[in-house]
Amino acid sequence: MEIGLTLPDELPDVTRVELARGYLEALTRTDRYLVRNGWVPPLYSTRVLYRLEPRGIEQFVDALTCYRRGWGDCAHPSAWRIAEYLEQGIEASPLFHARFMPRENRYDVHCVIRLPDGSQEDPSRRMRELEKRRK
Repeated sequence: MEIGLTLPDELPDVTRVELARGYLEALTRTDRYLVRNGWVPPLYSTRVLYRLEPRGIEQFVDALTCYRRGWGDCAHPSAWRIAEYLEQGIEASPLFHARFMPRENRYDVHCVIRLPDGSQEDPSRRMRELEKRRK
């Protein structure tokens, strides 16, 4: 089953981030099921690559889709990794960093993980480091 939606381009960036938070929560619920039932291995044991989606496209794909296609942007591995933490009883949550890009007159949003002690984990950065080590 594939689920899709389209948002108007005119939505304010603040609204886009708020909606993205909701989509990521739903994605994390799906990923928890996949992790719990062994449909996907632990994220950092895979060869899944961090890759940006084409400009103007944002797909929220589950861990199994990410694993099968071999790549994901910041939201995909973050949801996957949060699901792993939650399944271990660790209350991790998504954290969105937004920075304004004046040249493009838009915000760039990056998703990381907030851990219970207040520290942050960036699965995208970790995936890039793992990829460099393999080369």
